[in-house]
Amino acid sequence: MATTEKLLTAEEFERLPDDGKLYELIDGYLREIPGLTMWQGEVEASLAMRLHAHVRDHALGCVSIGKISFIIRRNPDRVRATDIAFIRQERVPSLEARQHIMEVVPDLVVEVLSKHDTIAEVSDKIDDWLGAGMQLLWIVDPHRRTITIYQSGHDPALLGEHGTLEGDSILPGFRCSVAEIFA
Repeated sequence: MATTEKLLTAEEFERLPDDGKLYELIDGYLREIPGLTMWQGEVEASLAMRLHAHVRDHALGCVSIGKISFIIRRNPDRVRATDIAFIRQERVPSLEARQHIMEVVPDLVVEVLSKHDTIAEVSDKIDDWLGAGMQLLWIVDPHRRTITIYQSGHDPALLGEHGTLEGDSILPGFRCSVAEIFA
C-alpha cells in the first residue's frame, strides 16, 4: 500500500517550531532557504533604509525587511519569503494580520540574490511574484552590482551602477542612484 505525504497549509507552516533555519513553503512542501551573507545584508539594509525613509516621509505605506513570508497561492499552498517588501498605505493590513504570514501580496518585492541562487530558482520566484499580482519586482545582484526591474506586461529593465532606480507609480518620487545602494 502506497503512503502519501500530507501537504502543509500556510497555517500549519506558520505553526512549525523554530529550528533556526529559514524556509519557504512550495506547493505544500518545506524548502530550506539560505540566510544572508554580511554583504547581502549590507546591500539589503542600504536599499531598505532609503525606501523606508521615502515611504515614511510621504506616508505611502509600510516597508519591511527580513525574509517576510507571503502566501502567494493556495491549494496547494505556496509561501514565498522576500528580503524587502512594500505595501501601499490603502492596502496595509491590521497590526494583528501583520504578525502572521501575510495574505496581502506586496506592491513591491525586492530580492537580494545570493551566490547560491540558481537561474531556475530566481525565474520561479519572478513568475510566482508576478503571477500573484505583485506590481513591481527588483532583483538586486550584489555581485554584479545590478538591479533588474520586473513589472507585469513590461520587458525587464537592467540597471547598472550608473543607473537610477525609480519607484514609478508604486513609490511616487522615489529615486536612488544604483551605485549608492552598493557603496
